[in-house]
Amino acid sequence: MVASGPSGDQRYYADYTYLSGSLALTSVDSGTGAVHVFQSPAQTECCSYGMVVGADGNVYFGTAMGAHLLRLETATGKFTDLGRPSPGETYIWQTALGADGKIYGCTYPSAKLVRYDPLSNVSEDLGRMDPTQMYGRYVAASADGFVYVGIGSATAHLAAYQISTGLHRDILPPAYQVTGFATVHMGTDGKVYAAAGNQSFRLEGWN
Repeated sequence: MVASGPSGDQRYYADYTYLSGSLALTSVDSGTGAVHVFQSPAQTECCSYGMVVGADGNVYFGTAMGAHLLRLETATGKFTDLGRPSPGETYIWQTALGADGKIYGCTYPSAKLVRYDPLSNVSEDLGRMDPTQMYGRYVAASADGFVYVGIGSATAHLAAYQISTGLHRDILPPAYQVTGFATVHMGTDGKVYAAAGNQSFRLEGWN
């Protein structure tokens, strides 16, 4: 992904998996081509997933195999392990920046939604987004205060979580609850889109 560098310039950030060791994050200076490697502060974590730029300009992402949340401060290069928002989980598959400025992540094996507040440095486990499925595989947040989680893999489901109330429910019509995953992503128009099987959707509130 692209985010700021120490001088406010743009850098390209790429994550690397080392199954026999700990993950690494690299940045590439788009002007000079210079590469910097940031070694993981969480030595138990081999994989990283779902980078997102926070409201503070820093880079956040989840990990496996212990479902940690990591933060790289782009201005200073400080790389911090923010801990495990839900200790029973092993993956944070993706992260998203919510309308409230907080970082949201979706997990395995309990299809949970977790949240981190950069201002208070507090993490929360918001609970399962589906009572039986194991994968909260995709997450995206809308400007109107919703977070959407694409769930699977035995059966696709799509959870809508309303930030202001903490309520959530499955909004994927039963006809599209096929084998596999529901996916969600942010479009270039700032709206959230989803897909299940061969059907595509635009998501607005509970709809």
